[in-house]
Amino acid sequence: MTGEERRFRFFEGVAQQELKDVDRRIMLPITLQNTRHQAAIALLVERDDAEKLAASMFGVSRQDLLEADIADACAEACNVLSGAIVDYLSANDQVEIGLPKSVEAAGYQSVLLTSVIKAYSEGRSDNHQLTLVIFDPLIESKHQENV
Repeated sequence: MTGEERRFRFFEGVAQQELKDVDRRIMLPITLQNTRHQAAIALLVERDDAEKLAASMFGVSRQDLLEADIADACAEACNVLSGAIVDYLSANDQVEIGLPKSVEAAGYQSVLLTSVIKAYSEGRSDNHQLTLVIFDPLIESKHQENV
């Protein structure tokens, strides 16, 4: 997606303090229909990777990118990568997938403190990393914004 080869590794049982904060946090809410509980997949992206992703996706130079282009590219990447993980949440339940939304640092921190991290996957290239975090269940705080 960023024009670089990345191999994703999948991990279960990660502690919240092992996940560093990044420039961009995109969350995709998921409802498991039979149990009616919420889960979510979050894509964590550094600014440099977000710019590379958008430039590669839209075929423009990084200097010509708008903030909206970067946000759209990250949301689409979250959609695409999440599609491969939805079956991990439940092979038996029908799932309803919401729209990916950018989350501010405080809102993401609230999710980290209240929700359960079921697993995560990371893709590395040199010193760059894309991370997908699976929250199941997702427990939304009353003070949480933009999720």
